[in-house]
Amino acid sequence: MRTFTVVANWKKIVCAVLTCLMACTAIAPAAAAGQAVTAGQLVKPADNDNAAYESMLVLVTVMKILQRYYVDPGRVSSKQLLSGALKGMLHELDPYSSYEPAGVYRKTTERFNGSLVGVGVLIYKTKKSGLKVITPFSGSPAAQAGIKPGDLIIEINGNKLNGLTLEQCMAMIKGPKGSEVTLKVIRKTKNEPLYFTVKRAVFKNSPVPYNGIKMLPGKVGYIRLSVFSAAAGPAIGNAVKKLKAEGARALIIDLRNNPGGLLQAALGVCSYFLNTGELVIFTEGREKNSCQKFYAAKSRKYLEIPLVILINCYSASASEIVAGCLRDHNRAVLVGSKSFGKGSVQRLHKLSNDGAIRFTIAKYFTPNRKVIHGAGIKPDINIKLPLKQRLMLARQLTRNPGQLEPEGKHDIADVQLQRALQLANGIVKFRDNQQ
Repeated sequence: MRTFTVVANWKKIVCAVLTCLMACTAIAPAAAAGQAVTAGQLVKPADNDNAAYESMLVLVTVMKILQRYYVDPGRVSSKQLLSGALKGMLHELDPYSSYEPAGVYRKTTERFNGSLVGVGVLIYKTKKSGLKVITPFSGSPAAQAGIKPGDLIIEINGNKLNGLTLEQCMAMIKGPKGSEVTLKVIRKTKNEPLYFTVKRAVFKNSPVPYNGIKMLPGKVGYIRLSVFSAAAGPAIGNAVKKLKAEGARALIIDLRNNPGGLLQAALGVCSYFLNTGELVIFTEGREKNSCQKFYAAKSRKYLEIPLVILINCYSASASEIVAGCLRDHNRAVLVGSKSFGKGSVQRLHKLSNDGAIRFTIAKYFTPNRKVIHGAGIKPDINIKLPLKQRLMLARQLTRNPGQLEPEGKHDIADVQLQRALQLANGIVKFRDNQQ
């Protein structure tokens, strides 16, 4: 067996890299990429200097071995190996931590600045190598191109999705308005893969669809909330006001397939149903400034009307904040299936190579200190559906939210909504008997 040694020049590189590493671990990166770091952001490193030095020595030794002996020298430049090491390092932490090379980071920045648009599809990353389509949004470019619930996207513009995070896949789907993206799709009913070329466009997905406000039997109001955009709070407020004016005695808020969105939107929704100043959610992390509490704001109040909230395995992020908060304050009963379990805060920090690292700095907790991340929100009444029924209901929720019974050839009864309605009417009847 050959023994490899690291030459003096590589020891110098180790020292230089280690100096950078220590600087990065000793200070917390700024909340926004490129923002200056103050002395008040110092945190305790997770490792001591000696352990970090030994780890870096192993890393550089492996790089040197690969650069000398690997069969394909075109794949083992220092830049390529460092990029691979960073990707692996971040990937091992959690599904939401990642390394973004310069090109990917540039797209991420453009996306958050609003200069990139997508195709209007709700997706999640599978454990293997694809993006499962929950549903294309009604009227979206994806829907017009023929994408259907249950489709599995395995390539974007010819690029396989192995090892990529959901954020990285979304960055690949998005692009300038009017540009095209080609999706390779596996559909169970087809023997061969399908290819869809979809034109990217600005797509307005209303948080409460035009047909998402209904009065169900027993004077139970139904509100379909599909996304927590900036308009979600006012949209819920207007919907409740309308239903109350029509005599609603209880409310069902449908958060199934809602992937979340803005924290402020979740706070706005909760504020209608809580006293001003009541705790909605809080975060905890290693840094002092990552531990924050968020409270219900002043707004119109609907403190007495009974609430039933529908959730499922595709309800994530802001949906889980709202469901967990209102349940903890005894303002809502939850019906459906366990939610997705995305309740963490990520920070994006730009690096000197124009790439960036995205990593988790805190986790969300409900008022009763229930952790959301990785655990999800469990409903009070659990009605779990098989995948086929979930996808059929996703199609119905997009086309006709609040539909209790089958109305077409490919429709099914919404047993979760039926149970929620039964519960809401039961609560109203119980209250009437108590008076």
